[in-house]
Amino acid sequence: MSLMAEKMANFSSVDIEDYDHFVRLTKKFDKDWDTTTYILQETLNDISNLIWKYDVSATLDNQIKYCFGDKKVLWTNNKDIDSDRMVKMISFKSMIDSLKKEKRFVNPICCNYFDTKEFSIHPGGTRMIFKDIVKEPVTLIITDYSGILKNDYPGLQFIPYNRRRFDTTKLEFMTADNSDGNPRGFTSACGNKMYKYKELKTIDTTLGMYENGNPHTLPEPIKLELKKNSVYVGNQRIIIKENNSWRFVI
Repeated sequence: MSLMAEKMANFSSVDIEDYDHFVRLTKKFDKDWDTTTYILQETLNDISNLIWKYDVSATLDNQIKYCFGDKKVLWTNNKDIDSDRMVKMISFKSMIDSLKKEKRFVNPICCNYFDTKEFSIHPGGTRMIFKDIVKEPVTLIITDYSGILKNDYPGLQFIPYNRRRFDTTKLEFMTADNSDGNPRGFTSACGNKMYKYKELKTIDTTLGMYENGNPHTLPEPIKLELKKNSVYVGNQRIIIKENNSWRFVI
């Protein structure tokens, strides 16, 4: 279990054996919590336009400021620095390395829709920042808490989850609730009500460190550096600022 998972309220998870197992788990969740699950196949840009418009440069700027603060160099083994500040930069590098090998994201993005007419995304928010780079459609799993999602978005092609298969290799079916106010995006979107939620998360990938949420645990320390309008993780430049706009380096 990851350090992040240990902090989740009423957390439980199970490794998904195959797609039929995912169908059974999803059917039970929907029955227990009066939700309906759908699948969409959309590009990240389409998802961004559906849910909210991601300004990539502004998002990266906020992440860089949060990571570095008033410093130019951070080391992942410096326990005086909150590990949460460094985790996104490590995740960005892992995603960039993965995209150099395969120009798409394989695992599904999880999304929720509420009677507030608001969406929340998790996991998948970090992947949304790559919307200008990854053009291949991704699998979006939507849990509808409102019961009126299809009425609110009649133009979308909602696919029943038992009719659209995707690769479930090394995925776990995780459930928790937001009784402690987390995830913040989920709690804000649902109007501060308490709900059980589900997520599909990776068991073992190149993002394993990010899933654990603690760069302090890396076997070898990594240097993070902000230098001349560029962000480096180790010796690799992952982000650059050109024409007053931040972008990934791939």
